[in-house]
Amino acid sequence: MRYTVVVAVVCAVMGADAIPGAPRALAVPTGIVGAYRAWRTLTSGIPSARRTARAATAPEPRTRRYALLFDVGDAAEGPLLVIFPAEGAGALPEGLARIVPPGPDKCPWAGLPAPAGTVELRGRPDGERVVVTWIEGRPYWPQDVYQDVDPSDPEALEAVAELLPGPM
Repeated sequence: MRYTVVVAVVCAVMGADAIPGAPRALAVPTGIVGAYRAWRTLTSGIPSARRTARAATAPEPRTRRYALLFDVGDAAEGPLLVIFPAEGAGALPEGLARIVPPGPDKCPWAGLPAPAGTVELRGRPDGERVVVTWIEGRPYWPQDVYQDVDPSDPEALEAVAELLPGPM
């Protein structure tokens, strides 16, 4: 987008003949892509950030247990927290929360929480299922919306069992 602005300013100040045809022609698609990105930021990026911020500061967190699943070979997929009820050993999972890898691009798994522990789920009960997980006082930002798992649905449990490395 900056390229388009520079070309437009040079053409306006020095005349259209100051810049050859190819760079001028390249300014058009560059400007279109830049305008599209700006439109996407305004229509989805900013509202998404606001929803996530509201969820992170929601009152009355729900305390649950979690198990962390992370494929080091596929960092783009992101770590998955399998959420379990707070009480009851051997309980079936009640939800899935995929989080943004907290580390830098070269080492995305750096800064991940312990493989299992206690998590606070913060989010608004009404509206979208945006849930921010807080582990040991640190927020882990959601990559997707929170997915409820119905323990009475055999298909849902089978889908979760495929994610887990051992027997469920």
